[in-house]
Amino acid sequence: MTTVFLYAVLGLGAGSAYALISQGLILVHRASGVVNFAQGAMAMFTAYFYTWLTGHGLSDVSAALVAIAGAGVLGAVVQRFVMKPLGRAPLLAKLVAALGVVLVLEALAGIVFGYDLQTAPALLPTSAVHVFGVDVGLDRIILFVIAIALAAALSFVARRTTIGALFRAASDSEEGLAILGYSQNAVSTAAWVAGSMLAGFAGIVIAPITSLSVTTIILLIIPALSVTLLAGFTSFWAATIAGLLLGVLQSEIAGYWTIASPTIEGMQDAAPFLLIIIVMVVRGRAIPGRDTITLGRPPLAPPARAKPAVLAGVVVLAVVLTYLASNNYQTAISVGLISAIVALSLVVLTGYVGQISLAQMTFAGLGAYFCSRFADDLGIPFPFSIIVAGLATGVGGVILGLPALRVRGV
Repeated sequence: MTTVFLYAVLGLGAGSAYALISQGLILVHRASGVVNFAQGAMAMFTAYFYTWLTGHGLSDVSAALVAIAGAGVLGAVVQRFVMKPLGRAPLLAKLVAALGVVLVLEALAGIVFGYDLQTAPALLPTSAVHVFGVDVGLDRIILFVIAIALAAALSFVARRTTIGALFRAASDSEEGLAILGYSQNAVSTAAWVAGSMLAGFAGIVIAPITSLSVTTIILLIIPALSVTLLAGFTSFWAATIAGLLLGVLQSEIAGYWTIASPTIEGMQDAAPFLLIIIVMVVRGRAIPGRDTITLGRPPLAPPARAKPAVLAGVVVLAVVLTYLASNNYQTAISVGLISAIVALSLVVLTGYVGQISLAQMTFAGLGAYFCSRFADDLGIPFPFSIIVAGLATGVGGVILGLPALRVRGV
């Protein structure tokens, strides 16, 4: 029992980070109807900025305050220059834009701070305290208290204050908000600033626990999205409690999972995805919010009028260039062609159906795995191994796509 309690307390660190990021997701969604996929990227960039500031002479507390303020500025910039110009655009376009912000922040962090693993200084005290017979880190307990306190404060603001009412009004109707004499842009900016600052604080406090790398903290958006979905994108309390419990569950898996395959790491990473799938299947309805019925579609692309002779010439030119090029350029051409095929799969989903998929490279990975297994283990020759692998991946797509048919909207 003592060991169970120890792993539970250890899981509060990650669980608190999930809770903080999910609180920011709810804030942004309430005011703008957008699911901010860039919340984890904002946490990552703020953590790097905080580490950079401490390395240039600022104290931990001063660096944290400056970095969190910078996160608020980043949120305002994204709202002003990315989301505001898309004010009348379909919600699908805003989701794609949020993913674009992820890529920009990831690349910018790599350019400015580098891709090497870094050690972030701990903002919270890490001394051990003796609780129920075990020594646990004080930072986990403080994070737990902060997450609960913020959930209480945000719930009070959402239910009992004018700004909370404005957030709800902005989510329901832009026209109604304007009739009341308030600016939709001002309300959305306030939500993006507050949500980004929550993400920044989460990145600063979780970086010393998980280590600081460009991809690690970005992927915190996955478990945060799972608990936010469980909370219906509305309840701060539900998202916070679910985030804490998910962190505890992942920690307990790390302590007690003994099955060789899937590994401990695999089950820890899979837990949020399983939670998302279960919630979508059980609910079988749309998450309430603006534009959930009329999601909208991006503008149609102009019709292609490529002539067969031109296409044949392009194919011949590509073959000749590939044959004459060096190995590096051959690899580059091959990767470009493969990426084009993946892009065509997105055209089918996003262009024709109006749905967004974040799993296309996962399906590409499944195809590669199946192809190698069929060729090596079963002796299926080329090109039939590729064809069979494609069919097997299609079955996987059906299985993973079934939950998506149960919901509409965001």
